[in-house]
Amino acid sequence: MKKLAQYVKTPLLLITLIDGFADASFGLILIVYISRIAEPWWLTVMAVGGFFTGILFGPFTGWVADRFSGRACWSGSLAVSALCVAVIAFFPHPVTIVAMSVLNGAAGNLTNAAEFKLLPKAPGMTPSSASAAIVGIGSFCSIVAPPVGAFFATWNMTATIVGSSVFLLAAAVIAWFNVPAQPDHELSDAVKRDSFKDIFLGFSAISSARALVVFLPVMAVVVASTTMEGIAGVFYLQSITNTAFEYSLVLAMWAVGALIASIFYGRGWYKPQLVNAILWGGFFIGAAILLEGLVANPWIVGAGFLVGGFFNSIHNMGIRDMVYTRVPEHRQGQCWALIGSLFSSMVLVGDLLGTPGILGDARTIVMIGGATATGAAVANLLLYALVRSRCGVRVPGGER
Repeated sequence: MKKLAQYVKTPLLLITLIDGFADASFGLILIVYISRIAEPWWLTVMAVGGFFTGILFGPFTGWVADRFSGRACWSGSLAVSALCVAVIAFFPHPVTIVAMSVLNGAAGNLTNAAEFKLLPKAPGMTPSSASAAIVGIGSFCSIVAPPVGAFFATWNMTATIVGSSVFLLAAAVIAWFNVPAQPDHELSDAVKRDSFKDIFLGFSAISSARALVVFLPVMAVVVASTTMEGIAGVFYLQSITNTAFEYSLVLAMWAVGALIASIFYGRGWYKPQLVNAILWGGFFIGAAILLEGLVANPWIVGAGFLVGGFFNSIHNMGIRDMVYTRVPEHRQGQCWALIGSLFSSMVLVGDLLGTPGILGDARTIVMIGGATATGAAVANLLLYALVRSRCGVRVPGGER
């Protein structure tokens, strides 16, 4: 059987970079594309379809990543994504776009699960360095990819979409030649005995991830709150900034903070205990959003975003490391997919509540989102401290 030591980390990081860049740029292009050729409500259909893809197929795709070889999962899912994007380019009908977006979402779930499982096992990589690399690449792509994609889309939309497909296909080819053809671990009897409810609902993965259950509330609230800010903040930030450049600069500070954190975390310059990374990370994310709503000054908001982005990255890397260290290897792919499903549902909640007029005006919604995330983190911190002090029990995640 091929060993993971037979390939180096550089091709895997390159695959992650290409996939992240293509996804970040294509996501923006697709929104613009469908808004040009169809009625606005098709955007809603596409968003709802993406949501149900994550909820319905997340556990199954994670189970596939746990059971089958890395080559089949990673290369195959990227190839399916490339095909979906190509179909959208050459058959630009709203129904085709929505159908391919749903299929692409399912393939993306499998890509993420395979990436999550395999990257830490590359020579020279650890779970922490893999978490830092994935989050850092994601932050970089979120800064660079959308404007690059938008630039080429203004030149030729169809050619740009085809280009995204070519990039994804290239990533699939790289994965095929650099990822093992066989599973990197023997399947446990538990996985072999998985029932349909385990495969499609993930009950076994949940039962093996009890360490995460303690922190799920704050994770869910943070995702919903940041999504609320992402919707309402578009309107609010435009009202307090003077130019488009100033608006873009303020937004970019969040991604810059996240990129800095990934470097610090990966190099070990700042690596808090997992519980602190998750809970205090959630606290500072909420505080940054709350500050945004309270102080209508773009420069103060930008400074807060730098801190918020930093701790958002720390929070995300803490979650990843918690899965790596507390969940059995044969359940990690499905567990991560289940967390992704939770996040998808919270994104839908955030999209709904973040729409101006639902809970109030844009600024009010930003403050509500920030206060909710901060409050959830404080409540979870107090609960964690209470359990430790009264029971004398070491709650999972309180150590590295």
